This record gives sequence, structure tokens and C-alpha cells, in this order.
Amino acid sequence: MLEQLNIRNFILIDELSITFATGLNVLSGETGAGKSIIIDAIELICGERGKGEYLRDPQKSAWIEAVFSCQSQPELEVWWNEQGWEMGEELVTLSREFRKDGRSIARLNGRIVSLSILREISSFLLDLHGQND
Repeated sequence: MLEQLNIRNFILIDELSITFATGLNVLSGETGAGKSIIIDAIELICGERGKGEYLRDPQKSAWIEAVFSCQSQPELEVWWNEQGWEMGEELVTLSREFRKDGRSIARLNGRIVSLSILREISSFLLDLHGQND
């Protein structure tokens, strides 16, 4: 379950921290309120390739972090062990930093990983559905 989403210097967002409740969470609001930007951030944290300029302030990096709780997920533990890592905690932190040169750095619990690793692990952690699904 997605516990917390932290965003800094991303498109129109200077700094934002959202804590999600247990169960279904819905983002709603007027047009232009920033719902799509939050969804874009979640998609990027789940390993989507970047498609544009994300830096609100071009002199600073953009940063997105998502913290997930993952109690009692045997499939995730198997995947974790297949990677040769020890799972350890019940919290998983995914993050991405976007630099002004267009490059990004993906991290899993602080360890630099590829986007394919983010895509794999996020498939255990999150189901994201849009209005046309």
C-alpha cells in the first residue's frame, strides 16, 4: 500500500507531501488543481520513462519519493530474494531524481537501480487505474 508520496521541484509543485489512508484513495478536484501532476509523479516512481521537462526551478533537481508498506506479500519476498537482496523492513521506498541535464536516478531503499527494477517491484506494490480503465 502506498503510505506516503513526497514531491519536490516537480512541474508546478514546489514541495508536497501526501499521506494516504488505508483502503481506496481518490484524487478529485477542479480542472488545473494538479491531480494529473500527482499521477504523473506516481507513474514515474513506478518506472515510467520521462517524457518532458519536470524541473520547476531549472537550477535544482526534481525529486519524487514513494513509501510503501508491504506486510505479508510472499510474492514480493520471492522477487526480493531472486534479486539477491534481503528484504528486511516492511517498508519499501522508491525514489527518482530528475536532473537539469535530462537524466534521472532511480533508487530502491536508497540503492541505485534501473527503471526495469522499479517497474517490476511496483507491480507488487501498486495498482493504478485511470478514468478510462
